[in-house]
Amino acid sequence: MSPSNGWENVPITSSIKPTVLKIMQSVYQHRNLIVPLQLDRWWNRPCFTYKVEEDSSTPSAVILEFHEGEPDQPVQRLHFMIFVNQQTVYDGFREEDFAIPDNIAHDLLELQNVALRHARGRQQSILRVRQQMAQNEQAAERRKEEAIQVSRCPVRESVSSRLF
Repeated sequence: MSPSNGWENVPITSSIKPTVLKIMQSVYQHRNLIVPLQLDRWWNRPCFTYKVEEDSSTPSAVILEFHEGEPDQPVQRLHFMIFVNQQTVYDGFREEDFAIPDNIAHDLLELQNVALRHARGRQQSILRVRQQMAQNEQAAERRKEEAIQVSRCPVRESVSSRLF
């Protein structure tokens, strides 16, 4: 899922990587598949995204995806898409949905909180940028008005009164 139409990526940092790995391993085990030992950029690549509506700072959807690289192919396929809010998993290979394994419910809640913190932090950053832009505009307007005041220098008025 590419970030567009309000979707934002959350980086898989070292602080959440163990949780993401545990979730992935649990889902693979639940489906009786070979359990991956690690996350990487090709064979088992996670993607963590969320969507926030315009008038909110709370994610309306949080999704964790697991993509798999194809042997001898320069492509990756979506294997699992976990809908964190709904606590369901979509298996892209079998094209079916199933409930999350019980042992990862707490981990998904943790990811939901990570997405919430990310969304609120991003919103605060946007507000800071907007405030800085408004302050810059106000300062530019003040400088413009000061320049106009300087151009109406009283020296000119006294000189012009001597001329007439």
